[in-house]
Formats: sequence, C-alpha cells, structure tokens
Amino acid sequence: MFGKMLETLREQIANTSLHMSAQPTGKDGQSYNSQQTDYVTISCGYISGTPYANQDIREMINLADQKLYLSKKAGKNRVTGGIFTHR
Repeated sequence: MFGKMLETLREQIANTSLHMSAQPTGKDGQSYNSQQTDYVTISCGYISGTPYANQDIREMINLADQKLYLSKKAGKNRVTGGIFTHR
C-alpha cells in the first residue's frame, strides 16, 4: 500500500511541468530567454514492516536508505521498496 502511494506521488511529480517565470542567467552572468519547460523527478526508497521491541529502528532506516540508493542507481525517478523481515 505504501509503495503504491509513493508510486502515485512519483508519477504526479514527473507529470508536472515547471515553467520558468524569471529569465535564467548563464554562467557568464548574462540573462537569456528560455522557452524550456523543466521537470522534477523523485526517487524513493521504503521498507514496510514492524520491528520487534528489542530491535533498533535504525536497522529499518538503513534498509530504506539502501532502497533509495538502489532507485538512484537504477536510473532515478523510481520507487524501490521491500518488506522488513525479523531476524
């Protein structure tokens, strides 16, 4: 369920165009007229599950962080998740 929610969010963000209202400035400091439309994308990593009382929540956070880096490594603009299993 959480993965589906994140995927919907990712799609909505990717399908939203951003139109520049101000004139961008180049590296040389000169303004230039841009008709370009920019897009923003996100990458997400998540873990679902419940740790036992004696487990450290940081383990779940580290696993979610690993999933985020898998999304980025796979080409960005992705949602990668997994289920937390008890050890």
